[in-house]
Amino acid sequence: TIDFKLGAVIGKGSYGKVHVGKYKNKPEDVAIKTCCIDEVPSDEWQLTLGETCITMELCHEGVIKLIHTQISNSVLYRVMPLMPYLSCDQIMEKSYPYGIPEVAISMILRDVLNALEYLHGRNYINRSVKGSHILINESGAAVLTSFRFMLKMNITDPKTYSVENIEFMKKNMIWLSPEIIKQDSTGYSYTSDIYSVGITACELANGVAPYKDTNPTMMLVKKLKDRRPQVWDSKYLEQNQACSSQQALPRQPAPVCGQGVNSILLSESSSDSDEDFTVKNNSMEQMNKIYREKLFSKEFQNFLDLSLCIDGDARLSASGALKHRFIKSCQGHPSTELLQLLNLTDPVVYQPVPETQEAEKPQIFKLTPEDIDWNFDSTSSDESE
Repeated sequence: TIDFKLGAVIGKGSYGKVHVGKYKNKPEDVAIKTCCIDEVPSDEWQLTLGETCITMELCHEGVIKLIHTQISNSVLYRVMPLMPYLSCDQIMEKSYPYGIPEVAISMILRDVLNALEYLHGRNYINRSVKGSHILINESGAAVLTSFRFMLKMNITDPKTYSVENIEFMKKNMIWLSPEIIKQDSTGYSYTSDIYSVGITACELANGVAPYKDTNPTMMLVKKLKDRRPQVWDSKYLEQNQACSSQQALPRQPAPVCGQGVNSILLSESSSDSDEDFTVKNNSMEQMNKIYREKLFSKEFQNFLDLSLCIDGDARLSASGALKHRFIKSCQGHPSTELLQLLNLTDPVVYQPVPETQEAEKPQIFKLTPEDIDWNFDSTSSDESE
């Protein structure tokens, strides 16, 4: 019998939380994702089980590993290796509200693209690449997680025409490619993930995802009109009055408690220009001063242009992106260097919680593919909309 203890909460998942944990008979710390089964709608439960079984079959250093699954008292526990430096989104929220250095971006995306090359080789489209789904392990390597919306491609069809539910679109629209959002007869393929990589690159460079404060309808229009987001540096600010022109405002530096806060007040503009929001805070100029001190390389800009191309067929593949000059520029940098670049010196570790707060000891129930209804299309179209 394998037993573990739940420690502090380090993140939130769909219908549950992520804890630091520890097996009672093993020295290493783990991450434990909980899911309250009774709170999950039936169609979402199928996604959860599907993600669980898919993750169990994957085996790559750039993809999160699922060590063990247990069910107790209507709670699903999924045990994974602990990524002690958490996600890129959490790192920026705590310490890098204006983005991380370019070489660090290159190193992180190198690992992400290696993981995508593996997934694409197994006929999967990830469809959920973003900063909050990229974790940093103890050696500084980036690891992809969260495969809830991953899609298995038909090996005989170069594209898929899958129509998505509203929940999927709402959670991922910022990072989704134009061809996925359109949901028309042109379909989409593996290169839709590369578009997400491009958006994630902007997120890592700016400290906040593009379109973060944009009306969803306006975001959709901009994507379909190929009005691509930009990284904020001195060159960009020469042509723009403020970073708000992308409807994504920089985060305020995190307060002492370590929780990032964006306290800038926004108001909707009545004009039809790109300036859909007006900043009502005198600190905007101070923030832009930090971006004026940046200057991203031509290689990075070219990588973004090729990744964010509106034509999915003309976009880079994962293998092609790995050969790009921007990604190859970090070949001489081992993963451990990322820890130094970002000054990551405070890894998360398991600490016991008071006995009154400990979760009841789970009873082991191992999930297998036979436990899943693999007919994901059984829900009627009215229910999925």
